[in-house]
Amino acid sequence: KLLRKNSFLCDPDEQTREKIGYPTQAQLRQNFGIRSAIEGTEECKSRKGYERTFWPIRERYWLNQIKNFSQRMLFICGLEHVKSFSSLLKQHGYTVSILGKKFDLF
Repeated sequence: KLLRKNSFLCDPDEQTREKIGYPTQAQLRQNFGIRSAIEGTEECKSRKGYERTFWPIRERYWLNQIKNFSQRMLFICGLEHVKSFSSLLKQHGYTVSILGKKFDLF
């Protein structure tokens, strides 16, 4: 039996971010400086903390992107989103199976 494999990105693009009230990359750079993109810096830590306050908006956007998808799916998200996004999915009637909470690239 062949499996149907469709894929699409659920993360909002810059225009959509602005529309839904989620900070754009340009806004984040402007507010926190270019060093905020460098892992391990204080600017990065501050930026991530600020951006985390908007994650409910981002996760609701993801939910809206998959609402009309009636087949089983694999949704890949960052580790820090697993708990909150799976909870949101369950609240909306989805059955959630978490395949892994950690992976090593090398």
